Amino acid sequence: MQMPLKCHVLLNDMISLLAVLDGRKKAVIKGFLKEIPVKLRKTIITVCVDMYDGYINAVKEVSKGKVMVVVDRFHVAKLYRAELDKFRQKTLKQLKQELTTQQYDQIIGATRILRRANECLTEDEKRIVTLLFSYAPELMEAYALAIKLTQAFNTHLSKDEATTKFNEWISLVSKSKLTCFNKFIKTLCKWKNEIANYFVNRHTSAFVEGLNNKIKVLKDRKSVV
Repeated sequence: MQMPLKCHVLLNDMISLLAVLDGRKKAVIKGFLKEIPVKLRKTIITVCVDMYDGYINAVKEVSKGKVMVVVDRFHVAKLYRAELDKFRQKTLKQLKQELTTQQYDQIIGATRILRRANECLTEDEKRIVTLLFSYAPELMEAYALAIKLTQAFNTHLSKDEATTKFNEWISLVSKSKLTCFNKFIKTLCKWKNEIANYFVNRHTSAFVEGLNNKIKVLKDRKSVV
């Protein structure tokens, strides 16, 4: 898999693509970073990555810990939302077995509705969601916790405040009967410092992710042709 690297050029806040590297191995990333002239390398302040150990450790080793590593917030959100989706699918499968056909038909479409913000829902859509949650209160609790974490990322907190919010969220999950976020919590605890670094200057790798998606689309089209 190719990995594009981006760099924020301070002049006029322009974003420039430095390179597209062939591979995800730490050695490849370290080799690229070491090729950057030392004088220029010293101007690197922040590197935004996903939670792949190879990327993070390569940056830390080459910079000797002097560069702030930020775990991209959208990769974090992707993880806990993926766990939430699995729990939703499991719950709906269970409800299909437990409810009558008529009852289950009344909550069809809930999956599509739950992907949208509550304030954007019609009264009929809210009724469907309310009905679903009445059958599955733990699913309602899981969605409330996911929203709570998203709100933390959308709030202009300091790094220390964000870390406190993370710890409070972990505590809330631990006090609940939910297990769907257990895997995500392990990841959150492992990279908590790097994830909280987002709140320093709110850097993300959205540009790179957008570019990656465009590359994938072009490759898919080429394979079809």
